[in-house]
Amino acid sequence: MLFKNSKIRSAKVYFDWLYRHRIALNLFIFIITALSVWVATGLQLRTDFAELLPEKLSSVVSLKKAGERIGGTGLLLVGIEGPEYESNRKFTEALATKLQPLVGKSLRFFEYRYQDVQDFIHKYGLHYLGLEELKKFEAEIEDEIATAKDSAIGLGLDEGDKNESSEKKLSPIERVDPRLQMFLKYRDAYLSADEGKIMVLSLRPLGSSLGFSGSVELTKQIQNMIDELDPKSFHPEMKVNLAGSVQSAIYEFNTIRSDIIDTALLLVALILSVVFLFFWSFRTIALLIVNLMFAVAWTFGITKLHIGYLNTQTAFLGSLVVGTGINYGVILISRYLELRKEKVSAREAIEQSIGATCTATLIASITTVVAFLSLLFADNKGLSQFGFIGCLGIALCWIAAYSLLPLWLYQLELRWPVKNYANPLEKYFSKSVRAFGNYLTKHPQFIASLLILASLIAGIGFFRLIKDPIEYNFDNLRNKVALTEGTEAVERRIHKVFSSSMTPSVVMLDSLEQAEEFCPAITKLSASLSPEKNVIKSCASLYDLLPKNTPDLKDRQTEMLKVKKLLSDPALKHSEQKEMAKNIRENMKLDPPQIKELPPQLARRFSEKDGRTGYIAFVNPDSDKPLNDGINLLNYTASLQRIELPKTKTVVQASGESFILADLLRGLKRDAPVISAIAFLGVIITAIFLAGSLGSGIMMGFLLCVATWWMLGIQGFMDLKYNFFNFIALPLTFGIGVDYPINVFLRCRQDNYKNFGKILSTSGAAVFLCSLTTIIGYYTLLGASNQALVSFATLAIIGEFTCLASALILLPVTLRLMGKFK
Repeated sequence: MLFKNSKIRSAKVYFDWLYRHRIALNLFIFIITALSVWVATGLQLRTDFAELLPEKLSSVVSLKKAGERIGGTGLLLVGIEGPEYESNRKFTEALATKLQPLVGKSLRFFEYRYQDVQDFIHKYGLHYLGLEELKKFEAEIEDEIATAKDSAIGLGLDEGDKNESSEKKLSPIERVDPRLQMFLKYRDAYLSADEGKIMVLSLRPLGSSLGFSGSVELTKQIQNMIDELDPKSFHPEMKVNLAGSVQSAIYEFNTIRSDIIDTALLLVALILSVVFLFFWSFRTIALLIVNLMFAVAWTFGITKLHIGYLNTQTAFLGSLVVGTGINYGVILISRYLELRKEKVSAREAIEQSIGATCTATLIASITTVVAFLSLLFADNKGLSQFGFIGCLGIALCWIAAYSLLPLWLYQLELRWPVKNYANPLEKYFSKSVRAFGNYLTKHPQFIASLLILASLIAGIGFFRLIKDPIEYNFDNLRNKVALTEGTEAVERRIHKVFSSSMTPSVVMLDSLEQAEEFCPAITKLSASLSPEKNVIKSCASLYDLLPKNTPDLKDRQTEMLKVKKLLSDPALKHSEQKEMAKNIRENMKLDPPQIKELPPQLARRFSEKDGRTGYIAFVNPDSDKPLNDGINLLNYTASLQRIELPKTKTVVQASGESFILADLLRGLKRDAPVISAIAFLGVIITAIFLAGSLGSGIMMGFLLCVATWWMLGIQGFMDLKYNFFNFIALPLTFGIGVDYPINVFLRCRQDNYKNFGKILSTSGAAVFLCSLTTIIGYYTLLGASNQALVSFATLAIIGEFTCLASALILLPVTLRLMGKFK
């Protein structure tokens, strides 16, 4: 009682100070809030995954280096889909004409037709055949000449032989290296598939110089060109869409921004509704919301000054801060209204409410802050920023709740006194809640047996979870709208146009000697890997596009002379393959091509901003082992993180978005156990230190362990795996696992463990409302398009329910079994 009275006296002194300085405090707070809002409006939203990793990480450094040297690694695709080839071709040509002025300004280059490449292959195709292939082709020509001579002098081929001869194709081009062969599949050399029903223009923006805003402007410009051409005027069923990494980034940004607005509006509407139903007071709603908005404004104002931007992980922290931060004001006002109903004066009710709830809410806020602090230990920059903003938001919400809220509440009470604090809905639930609370303490053995059974069942789910806890299917983390209707859906439809990855890994080399030996080193590396770990399909460098300088080079050239001589045989004029023979004979070059003979469409891929050519190489992953499977991704990136070049005695590294994603996945596997352990131990130690006794701290630890066990069990049954975003829910659950029970426990201790039914209908109801507002904060995220965010919200909601059950059911039953409740 002495301790309780001392807290009331301290609260009285504190509130006296607040009230005496109310004018200065209000003025100061409004100025600070106005400045915070002004500063926070400058917060940027960055959706690039590279923003989630440390700037000094090798994958981030390599990606930035590539962007600086080649002017951006982004890809923008224009997909043209229509049932008629000629209409598609005309539209493609018309759009290409409009795009030409953008080259050198906002585009590095663009591609839509490979006529020069096909001409090059026909000229130099024989140089890409091995000696055995050339001899085989020579024998086929000799057979064709003999057949033509026999036909000419009437020796009479039977009908079957004629048919066989007419079906033969005298073409060595079909045997050239697959890296060149891929360019021959396109109808009339247009970048197309399905006999021209799908056509694509591939655009390479000047990404590093444009920035995100420049990319947005570029896509708007291209979309305006498409609209001006009016695809429907070419064919009524023609569809033209943008895709590629640049469009995906813009789509993701717009979707997240839209989700932020939608979830914020839904969050406010739902919280207003439940708070009003609980307190039945518009004044209370207004005070809570305004108080909370001030704290949120301070939070994001400081975030702008300290960090400067939000990322995909921190973009929705507003919902979490509001949903959790409102708890402290709810607890305070709930106790205040309870005392006012008992006819306690407004001043005394505020002072007693501060004294009675300050300790519990302070412990709750500190344990939540500790849970957020654990995220600061992550290498993932997004997680550490999440931890910083979360800590800041929760701390400021508690400060606002115990400074602004009581001051404003009392000022309003003096000016506009409330005559009746009764809630007309209370009579409908209060009696039932009290009865339920009393039942828990009267039949603890029965309830305990049910809880033990639930824990045993949860164990089954837990062991299902730990067998395979990590989410490796990245399709479950992407934007679900994009996968079905947006850029991802378009990209999957037009992907058949390309024979290799649209976004291969890029390697920046420092010398031409490195460039010459790079692809042979990749081929050797690929051959050394086991089949299940080999995700490398091919390699391309400028030098690798030249014919191989093998020891049999002279023999090959001798064989090509023989082939050319045979193709000049007059007998082939009577052959079914005469046009093919004429085409090869007239176009074939006997001297091997040099770099300067390579067509621009091949060479410019290896060009840098400063004009250097040949210092870039690309590695394509195996399309049969897609990188949206995390296992394939880890194997692929691991094999390319250190590529040894023995001749130059150097080591190089590939870069690309796949390496960023792989580092995020590795970071999850490395950081999640450590962060979870730090959060768990930090919360337990904090609870023991602040709860006032070792026994109370151990009690809080026990309740937290059971709530977490139930959560993991449910997670296992729902097959919810951890990803680099949703595992944040685990340390946050540790925080609220102490937050809710500590409020109920300290109220039980204040009331000398009497009448849990009354405690449940007052403080328990306030805790339930706190959980409900937090659940609403998470619930609003379930409507987001980003599936990683949805999985986080789902996991967090499960944690809320298990922690609530621990506080309102397990706690009183445990106290009764310990002999506390009579």
